[in-house]
Amino acid sequence: MASEFCQLSLNALAGTAHGDAMQLQALVQNKTMLTLIDTGSSHSFVSAAFLDTVGIKPVPTTPKQVKLANGQILLSDLWVPNMPWLCNGYTLHADMRVLDITAFDAILGYDWLKPLSPMTCHWAQKTMEFSYQGHSVCLQGVKPTTCPVQELSADQLVKLWKGNDIWALALVMQDSDHQQSDQSPALQELLQ
Repeated sequence: MASEFCQLSLNALAGTAHGDAMQLQALVQNKTMLTLIDTGSSHSFVSAAFLDTVGIKPVPTTPKQVKLANGQILLSDLWVPNMPWLCNGYTLHADMRVLDITAFDAILGYDWLKPLSPMTCHWAQKTMEFSYQGHSVCLQGVKPTTCPVQELSADQLVKLWKGNDIWALALVMQDSDHQQSDQSPALQELLQ
């Protein structure tokens, strides 16, 4: 078995989307890859499900145990070396270990961040600036939105789903008194 542990932070495990966590909306083969910037994760990871979505086949690598923040240990024995992704007009690359993560499509950990030092991060504005292959790069993270839930047509929903751009979905139906009268009192109580 692996002699060295990789670590995955609590933010990466829980899908933290508030506070100082920075997320990037990147593209891989025209599919949205929601990516967490995470100094608490030792390595960079990509979701096996996301790779299936974009049709990238990972290759075998030396197995490493990954210790999750909740104490659970997973095994990562596949990776995608030098995986290209597009963000804010820049094509970047990262060696990504494959892991069954669900909160994000990818996690950029300390192994990707450290070689980019020095780096300037403005956590409130969700930006990070660094030099990459001799070019100055400024990435804009996903800013929290407070927009209300809006109605989508079936065509809009399919387009967002095909682009892997749906992170949450709510089905809202108007409840009328006339529908409730047809229901049993026990079901009405449960629905309340």
